Amino acid sequence: MKYIINRLRNIYYPPTIRRRMVGGVGVMILCMTPSFVAAQNVQPPDQDAPSVVIETGSTDSHLLNQARSPYETSSVLTLTQGVPQEVIEFVQALVGNNRNPQTQNTSSDTTTAAQVRTIPSDRNWPVVRYGDSSENVVTLQAMLRQRGYDVAYNGVFDAQTYAAVRQFQTDSRLEDDGIVGHNTWEALVSTIRSGDNNLVVEALQRQLVNRYGYEIGVDGKFGSSETQPTVIDFQRSHGLSPDGVVGPDTWAVLLSGTGGGSQNNGTLSHAEAMERLNEAGIPVVASGGYVGTDRTRRNGTSLEQVREASIDGIIRFQQECNCDITITGGTETWIHAGGTPSHHSGHKIDISVSAEVDNYIETNYTYIGDRGNDPMYRDPDGNIFVREDSPLHWDILFN
Repeated sequence: MKYIINRLRNIYYPPTIRRRMVGGVGVMILCMTPSFVAAQNVQPPDQDAPSVVIETGSTDSHLLNQARSPYETSSVLTLTQGVPQEVIEFVQALVGNNRNPQTQNTSSDTTTAAQVRTIPSDRNWPVVRYGDSSENVVTLQAMLRQRGYDVAYNGVFDAQTYAAVRQFQTDSRLEDDGIVGHNTWEALVSTIRSGDNNLVVEALQRQLVNRYGYEIGVDGKFGSSETQPTVIDFQRSHGLSPDGVVGPDTWAVLLSGTGGGSQNNGTLSHAEAMERLNEAGIPVVASGGYVGTDRTRRNGTSLEQVREASIDGIIRFQQECNCDITITGGTETWIHAGGTPSHHSGHKIDISVSAEVDNYIETNYTYIGDRGNDPMYRDPDGNIFVREDSPLHWDILFN
């Protein structure tokens, strides 16, 4: 080592020599002086950054005791700007290091990868990401809020939710990609049971009502008279242990399912709803021309996660009326008010006004008063038809 230093002194104008130690391995760092840099006409490196780090593999206490600066550094050869190639080759030859020094830098990505964890389980979880709008996003937001993250509770995976998800992933040592999949759900889900009263319970109730058609109150209270028996029924009908406790197994089935439950009254995807409507000859239109799965698309119409009962109800109405109808509103979130029951929850459908439709409703259904200035009618099944004025259409609430 002393020989190396003496040889390097002949190459450099007087260098500053620092020795460092990492885990008992002697490390020497050679940094160029400003006079040498000026002579070589190169840009000086950061004064705190080493130009060469030599892995000596030595534990010689005499050498280590000569260290003047107790800084820590890597014990591999690292190059920075300003080191002449002849110095690099000379040092490599003397210390027996023939590796490419440019590949020896330990990047922050390596450290990050070492910190990322995975959570093994055989549960199937849905993937939720930026731009989505669904009851699963409502559940995600409820669970984030329960853990103290500041997000809206609106069912829309917006920029605020994306940022909160990434922060949660970072805090949980997960890959912070902002996509909520297996590992994130496994780390995030909260177990709830009878007696709990919080936003996660409300999200559970919304799942049971809006996606699976159960008729229970959505109040955030896990009561023994409504919510617990409903959870037990759901668990039993989906092959889960019917203990009334909503843990990871029940959450995974709730979030991944597309309907079902003992009442057989779940929700449909936009494609499933459109297929049924096309068979019945019922068109769907939008003022902006977009008809599709994106519930947030302004001036668009979506039937994503519409209740199966609502689609069945509108088809039955068309058959009873024996008139042409056109759907103008579904489950989109960009315009309709939230809550349950509502357009958001898949309970409501809007149709256009026509003389045939107006005449059939006003003649065959029971007038039950006005909502504001809008007349309301109830059909024999208890569905409510409201003739709204602005814009002009029929707003139909299906049981």
